[in-house]
Amino acid sequence: MVIEASEGVALEDDEVKHYDADGACTCGNVWATFSNTFALSFLTVSVLTKVVVYAGIGTVATVIVPAMFEALEWGV
Repeated sequence: MVIEASEGVALEDDEVKHYDADGACTCGNVWATFSNTFALSFLTVSVLTKVVVYAGIGTVATVIVPAMFEALEWGV
């Protein structure tokens, strides 16, 4: 059985190249692809955690604490 490739379709024997965000070709190196994806997801989680924590600190300082002071009649 002969399989011919149509335009835009890679056959099983054709090498499929994958490029990371920096434009470097991993060329089938599965470990490099996995480690780059894991590092990216870890950095994303780390950054999102910091955004949530710092936004929470700002909310507590500007909304919750003044409301608490007003409720307890500790106004200055």
